[in-house]
Amino acid sequence: VDLETVCLKPAAILPPAAVPPAPAGQTFWLDVTAFQELLAACRAVVSNDSGLMHVAAAVARPLVAVYGSTSPAFTPPLGERVAVAHIQLDCRPCFQRECPLGHLNCLVQLRP
Repeated sequence: VDLETVCLKPAAILPPAAVPPAPAGQTFWLDVTAFQELLAACRAVVSNDSGLMHVAAAVARPLVAVYGSTSPAFTPPLGERVAVAHIQLDCRPCFQRECPLGHLNCLVQLRP
């Protein structure tokens, strides 16, 4: 399976039963097993602090875990091939979905 298929057309590599019809044709839904298979087909994963991050670590994919308003001290990915990206700011971790200060510096100031 080529990288373009995995990234842009993930439903193409999965059995039809694993990919229910997309609502309004804008996205697709995967069951947990299909999602694990999709991540296992990836060479590496870049994810925010989310369920995706934890599943990627669980299927032993090389992972870059990006933490903005959250903290790896509370919910680290458990894996051997993990890099964590975050910066220290006085305002983080705030654990808010929207920046209460309006600047998103915890994400904007991240550097590769």
